[in-house]
This record gives sequence, structure tokens and C-alpha cells, in this order.
Amino acid sequence: MNQHNKQNPVNKTDSVGVLQCIVCNKALKEALTGRVDQPSGGLAFQSHGHYGSTAFDPMDGHYLELNICDDCLRRLSKQKLISVAAAPCYQPAPRELWTP
Repeated sequence: MNQHNKQNPVNKTDSVGVLQCIVCNKALKEALTGRVDQPSGGLAFQSHGHYGSTAFDPMDGHYLELNICDDCLRRLSKQKLISVAAAPCYQPAPRELWTP
């Protein structure tokens, strides 16, 4: 276990490369040479945790990363197991002067 979060150990490695699909374990190739976890034929997801999770919510900057291949995305979409939403475009918040 690491010093950051005893409940959620982090294995430190120099590079894990491109991960396998979390659903079918298919090995995914690198889309771009030299990029860490940029899969060809799939998507990479990151999660910094979530308030409701009892498995992973470190609140210290660590995040989980997982991949899912395009074939599994399509299959799960047909089974209505994936939702999609549009996030609003980034709009800078109004600024005001800070007074300590």
C-alpha cells in the first residue's frame, strides 16, 4: 500500500502501456507511439473517484484508468447499458478581485 491512501493502494510502475479492455480483456494497441494509454480501437477513461464509492475515492489526485474496446462499446450500447450526455462548453466564470 502507498502512503497516500491506505484503503486504495497504488502500484507504482514506470509505465503500464496500453491496458486491455476491461470487459473482454482484448489487448489494445497504441494509437500513437510514445503516448501513454492512447488505445487504437477503444477508449480510455479516467476517474478521480466519486463520493458514493466505497472502493475508490482517494481525494489526493490519484485516479483510476481503464479502457474499453470499440466492439464492447457497440455491444453494450445495443444492450442499453451506456448513456451519453452533452456537457456544456466551457464558459469562464465571472472574475472578481480577491480581498484577503
